[in-house]
Parts: sequence; C-alpha cells; structure tokens
Amino acid sequence: MAALAYLHFGWTLRALEASAYLWVLLVLVLIDWDTRLLPNRITLPGIGAGLALGALGLLHRDWSIVPLPHAALGALIGYALIWIPDRLYRLVRHRRGFGGGDRKMLALIGAWLGPLAVCDAFALAVCAGAILGGLWAAIRRRQIQSAIPFGPFLAIGGAVALFFHLSWF
Repeated sequence: MAALAYLHFGWTLRALEASAYLWVLLVLVLIDWDTRLLPNRITLPGIGAGLALGALGLLHRDWSIVPLPHAALGALIGYALIWIPDRLYRLVRHRRGFGGGDRKMLALIGAWLGPLAVCDAFALAVCAGAILGGLWAAIRRRQIQSAIPFGPFLAIGGAVALFFHLSWF
C-alpha cells in the first residue's frame, strides 16, 4: 500500500498521508471481516487524524490531501450518508441496516478525502457490496439472511476514491 501511495504521489507528504490512510483502512477491513465490528478506538482517532491533517493543509497546500473545511464537511457527509439510510431502514424493517462503525468509518474516509470523494467512495461501496453480495447469494443459491460486513466495501470505495478522485480538488 505504501508503494502504491508513493507511485501515485511521488516522494511527498501526501504519499505518506495516503499510505497511513490505506493502512488504517486495511486494519479496519481485517477487524470487520473477522468480528463484524469497526472499533471506535480506530475510527474516532482516524477521523481526528484526517481533520488534523486538514488543519495542516491550511498552513501549506502540500501538507494534506484536503484542507480542513473540506475534511470537516467530508466527515459530516460521510456520517450522514450511512445514518440517513439506516434511519429509513429502521423505520421500515424495525432493525438496523448498518452498524454504527460503518457511519464512523465513512466519516473517517470523508475526513481524509473530502466531501466529493466520500460520495464517490460510498457509491462504489454500495455497488461493490450489491454485486459481490449478489454473487455470493447466487453461488449459495439462496437469499442472504445474515449481515455482511460493509467495512471491506467502504475500504474498496475509499481506496479507489483516493487514487481517482483527487483531481477534483
């Protein structure tokens, strides 16, 4: 992951930031896949780190992927992108559709990448989850009755958005 970051960004502080971001996503994927939990002790400091790096970006453009206003808005939008559908699902089905960790993980992605990229990351995660979940159900020849961890799909969307969305800023 560090090599991908350095190949994309060169030997810059942004490459170091991107590498740290990708490692955090990997840790969250492994934990979510194994436990179906996205721990606050990783997601909350991750949001804080994205905001802190955004604050550094106010001092010098090359010190952060996105400046603080974009990081803060990205975190809020990321949280809302999962909170709103979860509330609607809860009204209809009387149970949760997403876990609280998913909201915080997408807020983390938004804090590191900004508001436009977090929307892309969420859209990619939903598409990847639908396609892979559908394939999994088709292979097993039945409907999916148990919850599938969404963190790995958020990580896929967040990684793709890192490398292919930054030109918008």
